Amino acid sequence: MHHLFASLALIIAGLFSGPMAMAAEPVQSYDDSEDEGEDALLTEARDSLQRGNPAVAVTLMCRLTAHNPEDALAWAMLAEAHEALGQRGEAEEARARV
Repeated sequence: MHHLFASLALIIAGLFSGPMAMAAEPVQSYDDSEDEGEDALLTEARDSLQRGNPAVAVTLMCRLTAHNPEDALAWAMLAEAHEALGQRGEAEEARARV
């Protein structure tokens, strides 16, 4: 069920970031039992931002901040991704959590 909502969020985010934002970029599955999962999501989100695909970064960081609301780096990266999408209000909200 969680994956369904994550996929839906990715699709919706892509609608607001242009037609090429949803290019065939796989989203890593998150495994609660592995600490490396958080690092992998951060790395994948950073790579998505560098490739000009902030919608994917928003989706990944929303998943990570939902799982670990104390992760300041995830909130900072979420703010950066929202800023890249021109979503200043959301970016400010995320920055307030850092």
